[in-house]
Amino acid sequence: MRDVPLHHGAMIVSRGKLSLEQYAQTLARASIGVSLMLSPHPSYPPLEMAEFGVQVITNRYANKDLATKTPFIRSVRSLTPEAIAAELSVLTEQWRGVTERDQLLPTGSLFSPDGSVFQFMEELREEILQSIWEVGNTSA
Repeated sequence: MRDVPLHHGAMIVSRGKLSLEQYAQTLARASIGVSLMLSPHPSYPPLEMAEFGVQVITNRYANKDLATKTPFIRSVRSLTPEAIAAELSVLTEQWRGVTERDQLLPTGSLFSPDGSVFQFMEELREEILQSIWEVGNTSA
């Protein structure tokens, strides 16, 4: 898939296949993501994006609606270009006239919301974000 130019120099960037490190770095820098479900399998990309504080647009599939899990995920009712564009418009409104802002993060892990499973998840997420921040600030 090719990159898609938008108004005022903005760009939808298609990353293609990434290594796990590149994927984590991309999620740490991303603000908005689109990840559509084409089958009822566990759809981890929208959950992973939301775990990093990315605002995600996805779709419902049968009785599965990931938007019920977190406010970081928005499900379109209709899987049409117009519906996706409308959600993108809503999410990008907060960026109009802004070049930088603090990244909001979920208050708990989507993968173990009650903390009973994967108790190390919060510490791991902080370590990953810290190492990405350090790499980004030493290479610049």
